[in-house]
Amino acid sequence: MLTNLTRLELSHNKITYISPEIGKLDKLIELTLHNCELKYIPEELFDCTSLIVLTLQKNKLKSIPEGLSKLTELSNLFLNDNLLEVLPPDIGDMELEGMYIYNNLLTELPDSFDKLSSLRYIRLDNTLITEFPPQLLGLTGLEYINFIDTGISVIPHEILGLEGLEQLAFREARLDLRDPRNKDYDELMKTLHDRGVKLYIIDYE
Repeated sequence: MLTNLTRLELSHNKITYISPEIGKLDKLIELTLHNCELKYIPEELFDCTSLIVLTLQKNKLKSIPEGLSKLTELSNLFLNDNLLEVLPPDIGDMELEGMYIYNNLLTELPDSFDKLSSLRYIRLDNTLITEFPPQLLGLTGLEYINFIDTGISVIPHEILGLEGLEQLAFREARLDLRDPRNKDYDELMKTLHDRGVKLYIIDYE
């Protein structure tokens, strides 16, 4: 009977386990498991190929199994506030518009990230990333980037190539303005501002 279910909300529960039977819910378009106790998710979840929104934020996930790219309809993925150290390498084969991966233990993005041509919105604040991800610099459809509270100390000049950029958020105090790669920082910020980009610059630690 539940095979016709299109939305499932199980947030704010002490759920530690998702049955592989969830893969039978092939009409599910939205699954929300926010603020639970999940430590892993079954590969069968990716048989829910009608999913448009998948919310797994505020759990205890350390990894995501292979097969995520089977979710070909997925547009928004919420993985923030977990314990993730890496993202699945096939993530670049998706058509994601929104990627929420902040508050994780990530140190870098997969190489395939540069294929996410549909990506418009990314939050990677409060991660362990220390270099501005070069994979983002070719995603001309990006509208919003947030890397507040990361170790990123250089904003590459190539960010000007992101013609669709509308908002950029970062903590200026984390930048190393003595680094020669930041020598044109003021000019870069002025150019972005003149373009109409909204700059959310926090200038204190």
